[in-house]
Amino acid sequence: MSFDHTLLLREQHLIEASAGTGKTHLITTLYLRLILGRGTPEGIAHRVQNILVVTFTIAATQELKNRIRSRIKLAHDAFKQGASEDAEISGLIAGSAHPEQDLEYLKRALLWFDEAKIFTIHGFCARVIQDTSFEAGLLFEQRLDAHPHDALTRAAQDVFRNLMSGLPPLEEALALSLWPTPDVLASAMAPLIRVPQLHFSPAPATTGFPSNLPAQMRAAKEAWIAEDITALLRRSDIRKNSKAWHRLAEMEKFCQNDILAPDQVLWHLWTTSALKTQMKKGFEPPIHPLFDALEVIQTALARQGQVISWLWQTNLEALRAHLIAQQTQGALTLDDLLTIVMHAVIEQPLLAKTLSQDYPAILVDEFQDTDQQQYAIFKGIHQAASPDHLLMLIGDPKQAIYSFRGADIHTYLKAKDDSEHQHSLQTNWRSSAELVAATNRLFDQHQLFSMENRIAFLPSLANAKPNPGALTLAGQPAPPIWFCIDDPEFALRTQPLDRARLAAKCADEIASWLKPDASLRVNHSQIRAEQIALLTRNRLEAELLKAALQQRGVDSVFLSQDKVLEQDVTVELALILNAVLTPRHRPAVLSALSTQLLQTPLQKLQALLQDTQALNRAFETFTDYQRIWRGRGIAALILHLIKDQNLAQRWLSQAGGPRVLTNLRHLAELLQQQSQITSSREQLIAWLIQDHQQDTQSVEDTQQLRLETDADLVKIMTLHGAKGLEFDIVCLPFAHFGKPPANAANKPLVCYKANQAGTIEAWVNLDGRDDLKQAAVVAQQEEDMRLLYVAMTRARYLTLLGLGASKGFQASPAAQLLGYPLTDPLAALSQLPESQFRLCLDDTPSNHSAEPHLAAAENWLPALTKPVVHNTWQLHSYTRIVKTQLQPAAPIPPLPTSNTDYVRGFDDDEPEPVEQLTLPERDTLDAYVTQSFPRGPHVGVLMHQLLENIDFSAPVAAFDHAIDSLRARLNLKAGDMPLLRQWLKAILRQRLTPTGLTLQGLPFSDRSDELEFHFPVHGAPKLIETAKQFGYLTDLETAPLQLEGMMTGSIDLLCRHQGRYYVIDYKTNHLGNAPSDYAAEALTASIRHHQYDLQYLLYCVAVKKILALRQPEVPFEDLFGGVVYLFLRGMTGSPDGGVHFDPVPIALIEALEAGLNS
Repeated sequence: MSFDHTLLLREQHLIEASAGTGKTHLITTLYLRLILGRGTPEGIAHRVQNILVVTFTIAATQELKNRIRSRIKLAHDAFKQGASEDAEISGLIAGSAHPEQDLEYLKRALLWFDEAKIFTIHGFCARVIQDTSFEAGLLFEQRLDAHPHDALTRAAQDVFRNLMSGLPPLEEALALSLWPTPDVLASAMAPLIRVPQLHFSPAPATTGFPSNLPAQMRAAKEAWIAEDITALLRRSDIRKNSKAWHRLAEMEKFCQNDILAPDQVLWHLWTTSALKTQMKKGFEPPIHPLFDALEVIQTALARQGQVISWLWQTNLEALRAHLIAQQTQGALTLDDLLTIVMHAVIEQPLLAKTLSQDYPAILVDEFQDTDQQQYAIFKGIHQAASPDHLLMLIGDPKQAIYSFRGADIHTYLKAKDDSEHQHSLQTNWRSSAELVAATNRLFDQHQLFSMENRIAFLPSLANAKPNPGALTLAGQPAPPIWFCIDDPEFALRTQPLDRARLAAKCADEIASWLKPDASLRVNHSQIRAEQIALLTRNRLEAELLKAALQQRGVDSVFLSQDKVLEQDVTVELALILNAVLTPRHRPAVLSALSTQLLQTPLQKLQALLQDTQALNRAFETFTDYQRIWRGRGIAALILHLIKDQNLAQRWLSQAGGPRVLTNLRHLAELLQQQSQITSSREQLIAWLIQDHQQDTQSVEDTQQLRLETDADLVKIMTLHGAKGLEFDIVCLPFAHFGKPPANAANKPLVCYKANQAGTIEAWVNLDGRDDLKQAAVVAQQEEDMRLLYVAMTRARYLTLLGLGASKGFQASPAAQLLGYPLTDPLAALSQLPESQFRLCLDDTPSNHSAEPHLAAAENWLPALTKPVVHNTWQLHSYTRIVKTQLQPAAPIPPLPTSNTDYVRGFDDDEPEPVEQLTLPERDTLDAYVTQSFPRGPHVGVLMHQLLENIDFSAPVAAFDHAIDSLRARLNLKAGDMPLLRQWLKAILRQRLTPTGLTLQGLPFSDRSDELEFHFPVHGAPKLIETAKQFGYLTDLETAPLQLEGMMTGSIDLLCRHQGRYYVIDYKTNHLGNAPSDYAAEALTASIRHHQYDLQYLLYCVAVKKILALRQPEVPFEDLFGGVVYLFLRGMTGSPDGGVHFDPVPIALIEALEAGLNS
């Protein structure tokens, strides 16, 4: 039924307010009635302190406060004058028996309005805890943590350490395959924490695996190797196309390590029953006791699904217990506020009664975004009150689009059933009458919003008579809904959507609207860019559209809820600040100058590598920056940096430049604020990096991205971000959206399903149960339809939908609007009335690529040819000698195409082709590091950083955070953690020298990582010849070297073992897939091929000079131990794999030292 403005304000009401129907206006009217005592029991005029209004966001509370205060002021002035143009206020005046008394009520409301109780749900709960700690049984001193992620992370760390480390071996292996680190555990459990009464499928086990199963599995692996089962099976009559045949080599390797891996499919391929199905026709399987033993193991492992359910349930309960323990210590998160108040209201009748008396009227806005806890709070307060208590729930189930934040549409429907009175708002005050009618035509279908038709679409009523002049095309009334299709035939096809083409077509339409002579007009006026909003699902779509518009001369701005600390400029600024901290550290300064932020031309970078004076000038520049930071603060430094490096002029001429500068100035403010808290500059940089990497759901107002300009721009925003907003023209360039929900093993979906009694239950589908999968698919489809409804009800005059009849189109909500199931989408569009709908078929996309690009890069990074440097004084290094004097000059590598390439810094290792291979179902360690682990220079940099920063002597478990960081930065799966952990363990434990040196045996006190050296060189014409006399560089044919200047470099690790010093270098080169590719002979060949022996001979000379300064009284031959080159991909546990040790003759090092100054 529709809404009655004279209804009694008591009991529980639910108002369904469709989009644009004046929900906020209604709330202000209800508020006026409450403070005037209209419709309240016994005509009581409520004070503002006793009316509770709750809405969804902080911004919405401020808007409500402003709107309510303004409406009270308007009513106050109207009562003084005795008349009003506002229909509702006019009615209040006409119905007033005591106008003077009513005027006093309005004055009182204005006077005390600063104490009005208008909150978010979290703000309300915080006030309850603050004001009623005694009644709620809470600590009087509470500490609010604004980042619930931090509290969950702490709890996950405790659970990971205490619970999971105490599991039996097989259960521990399963748990670690799901949650290899505490961070992964926290991320996986976060969506489940606040869902009460979760059910798991399959049902959790009551006990784990049989206690003797690990011993049986180890015995089976040992028997496979000892009795050469591989050979037995190869002699048998197994089909050559069967898994049992193809995976024999993999099983052989699997049985050679000590990993039990209960989730490994290999356990099931050679059981007696499995072999019978994989034999050639008419042949019997081979007989061996091991196959029967594997049958027993498989039977025991069949309980794996139930054990996994038990692990999920156990860890979830443990996490909840830890979070409750944190609450009892006075540390609360925003989510804790709701949990505490809900339990207090339910379990403490006195508290519920007190709150019902404090707030005899409760208005809840945006109620479709509620959840079980929120509704339980309001329901508990209402039920504890007298029958005269008012609970008014206002929302629109068709706009429930926040399930990813925990909103629960089923709770709304439960509240609807509980409400004694139900109403609806049907008049659309936002959109034109023409657009309302066209939108009604599309959405007025049976069960379009489904939920068994419990969410029905009620056609909206227009707020005024039709106005043909509101939207015109060539002087004639224009249809209010346009369809822009990517293909004139619009026939169903199986190819993916061509988003670039669709973006181009939509951008063409928008560009045509903004031309001075455009035929499309709104209210007879030319359309301005600021009247147009483009709505997208994600940032990638937004960037595609922004680029397409830019290419057509249309400026736009992307309005997002992102944090400035999540932007790429944050990483680059951290590199620059690190160089400011160490202004004479060559790699740091070069890395800073290589950032895209500073846009240093390649010519200048090249000069820095060749010209010591130029490099010293760069050192001085960063030294000056350090003085500014120390003397005037971080904000002054960044502002000086913008001016000194001419960043404004450089960036403002480029696409996306204003955003970069805005972010940089914003970061200056945040860093200045944070500098008041942190105790050192190093900590400030660490905060910057950590906050950039932290995955948080909420965004603090101070960190939200700011608008880079207030110019007349087309607005681009996400569909979720547009909720509650309105624009003259709205475009959905990719209205074809919707995909099945993803159900990952370590992030399963929560789905809802009615039981036999009709009660909705929450389920975690761990075994892919079909009915639960279907329930999740239906729920996703229904939310996608609600999201489309939200998007299509933002416009006042015109909505444009971009459609492509590509793969997945038929399952999209847009297809359902056109009459699903579709066989001919073009015919369906053509059958719509031309007066309401326009099909854009006239134009083809202009010849532009709409893909985002690196703007104007060619203007400041011209292609260069690396010069051959002759006898001039300059900086020399192994890399420079190899590339300029031991081989022909080569062109400089092309411009990096991504930010990660840009900021990785300088690396002495020869680059390998960047390659990411597809991971097998389950790898052995050898196969993983040689075949699946990524390749490329960036991998070498990250592996170096990992080994540089960990304490070799610590337990391997202590490295989990560092390993997980490596995994995340290489975009590897969480399931790779056990193999990465095993690999690092093998690297640290491997014997490196005949004296027993291992990395694990090195304390920090015996290590010097990334040791830089600089020493003068002069001449050196016989350097290569001298090395050849000792058997080095024998394959190298080159003219005599001419070196003049300084030799420089950085040794990965100089370590001390048993009183001797060793040079250690890490290599991530991929030499092949077989263990033999990393044996001694293969390593020697690789060393010679890359001239790594020249590299380490120069390192040996540097170490001799360093030790002569540090321990001049000790002969070098008594201090030097040799060189160890570690080819990490070969270090998987075999005794000598991947290790190249060379004691290097002392006589050679002395001859080279002399030769470098001849």
